[in-house]
Amino acid sequence: NVTIKGPIKRFWCNDCGVTSLDVSKHPNLRFLTCNSNLLTTIDVSKNVELIELECAGNQLSDLDISKNTKLQILTCSANSKLTTLDLSYFNTNQVTDMSDMFIHMYKLQQVTLGENFSFTGSETTKLCNLPRPSSSDISGANGKWYDSNGNGYGEVPLVSPKIFMAENPIQIKKSFNDQVNQLYNLGYTTEQIARELNKSTTEVQIVIDMLQ
Repeated sequence: NVTIKGPIKRFWCNDCGVTSLDVSKHPNLRFLTCNSNLLTTIDVSKNVELIELECAGNQLSDLDISKNTKLQILTCSANSKLTTLDLSYFNTNQVTDMSDMFIHMYKLQQVTLGENFSFTGSETTKLCNLPRPSSSDISGANGKWYDSNGNGYGEVPLVSPKIFMAENPIQIKKSFNDQVNQLYNLGYTTEQIARELNKSTTEVQIVIDMLQ
């Protein structure tokens, strides 16, 4: 665990095996680089002067940058547990290079963008793009990003809706009973169906008994 003491504006701790990092007492911190560690959370809500945040290659499941309105560099790639990312407050007009922003974020299921978000940043040559969501990484994904109206896009950016989702939000999903029935007819065992649908074997067996 790392707790920083004393007034600082820049902190670097790449590849140090850090599991916890407390920067809450440093409102004047401007540069924070903590790539390739074991961080599961990082609270930067008090660091309102932050210009650069690099936290790639950790185990983050959440990242709140709503208070960091001065950010010019954000790198949060290769966080395999990060499934949602809210960039509503991120102003890409201040960013010169966005090419690494979403690299290796294969588990990302939802991205929320704000009025000041552009996939080109302030230099059109520094384009970023969302990786295509794959069914091998995300259940229900089919290689497209969807907006809230169910419109799917194979390449992003082509348009900029406020929210992108890996799974079609208006797609009619099969009921649990139908899912069990389909897998059972394909020869799946009770245990295999339970694992596939992330349910208990008891729940699955009840449905199977009803179908017979």
